[in-house]
Amino acid sequence: DLRAAIAAKDSDWTYLRFVPTREQIELIHRAGKRAFIAGPTVAGLEMANWRSSLLAGIDGILTDHPLELAQEIRAQTAAKLEARASMSETDRQFARLAARYIDESPALSPVGATTLGDHRYDDLLDDVSDAARQRERSFYQQLLEELGKLNRGQLSRDNQVDHQLLTHQLRGDLWRLDLATLEWEE
Repeated sequence: DLRAAIAAKDSDWTYLRFVPTREQIELIHRAGKRAFIAGPTVAGLEMANWRSSLLAGIDGILTDHPLELAQEIRAQTAAKLEARASMSETDRQFARLAARYIDESPALSPVGATTLGDHRYDDLLDDVSDAARQRERSFYQQLLEELGKLNRGQLSRDNQVDHQLLTHQLRGDLWRLDLATLEWEE
């Protein structure tokens, strides 16, 4: 019962096993809670249900197909971003860089990708060679360089924050790579 779940004092989340309406999600949010959906309505490749839930404002979707869901979310997000007439060219450039990082970085650590639920590289192990570390370093440095060329003042407020987060993540990735390289050299 949705009303009972919203009234429950011992949880911050409302667990749904049906595709909610926008009005139901707004009720949940007004109660100070978040909503996630799980179960047969979204566990399989239920893209129509995913789309409906996302449009309603769902906070989380538990599915057996996280990569396909992530692709659907990226497609919806890209479509929304492209549709915004006020979106600057800088915002579009940033969106492409961020999407590239999300799409390409899992290949740098197949084991890590599998841990995250990205099964594109399940048949591979991490390459710990000097050449692999150099490819990884080049990937991070290239993205940092491209991010540095963007005028952050021309980004939307959300993208300014995301720009800073991605920059910090890439610098951290380089730092961890430097530490790993030192460990291999010792």
